[in-house]
Amino acid sequence: MNNALTTDNTPTVAAATDTPAIHLSHVALTFPPAVEVIKDVNLTIPRGRHVALIGRSGSGKTSLLAIIGGLLKPSGGQVQTLGQPINDLDEDQLALLRRDNIGVVFQHFHLLETMTALENTALPLELGGHPNALARAKEMLAAVGLTNRMSHFPAQLSGGEQQRVAIARAFVSTPPLLLADEPTGNLDDDTSEQVLHMLLDIGKQNNTTMLFVTHNNTILDRFDEVWEMKNGTLHTMQVK
Repeated sequence: MNNALTTDNTPTVAAATDTPAIHLSHVALTFPPAVEVIKDVNLTIPRGRHVALIGRSGSGKTSLLAIIGGLLKPSGGQVQTLGQPINDLDEDQLALLRRDNIGVVFQHFHLLETMTALENTALPLELGGHPNALARAKEMLAAVGLTNRMSHFPAQLSGGEQQRVAIARAFVSTPPLLLADEPTGNLDDDTSEQVLHMLLDIGKQNNTTMLFVTHNNTILDRFDEVWEMKNGTLHTMQVK
């Protein structure tokens, strides 16, 4: 499949065998007046790989994730996400690319407080006009162990349960790419381990390419690759 826009300006992504999931070429990010957040980063992640990104706070991890997801525009270099060059896409096109192809799990759950767990999970599908949004959302909530909590609002759920809803929402459309930014940072150690393993297992079952920002070094052996950000530069730590 060629990288292009459809006739209604919707971004298209290349077929899974055609291109890597993520390809960054000499990517840089500078905030005025001269704060270099990311410096000349090159990264290629093949389809289906699970990659961890580690590094100290302020090293540029979250900014790099935001660039890949089209939430930040780089100051320099080229970004291809799922085969789609995204540097020149407008905000509407980027939103459609994320809606249809990228799941995101944040440290802060970002659930809508006025919606139940089921409604929160179904939301991406409903926005995309999926005909069976609620049925698919029920399947995903069951997969994360929340069959009996579907009608509960976020305020009625524990932190771990809220993050499970966020995971279900991220995977509900079976996206080819998932970006996770410290997804268990607000959870206690036991709940954190459960949620981390659940997230990785679901990603593996769906052959989802995953880029996972984490400070949890105990799970790094479960990843195909581990990269470290140091002062805005990227360094290889582990490749299987």
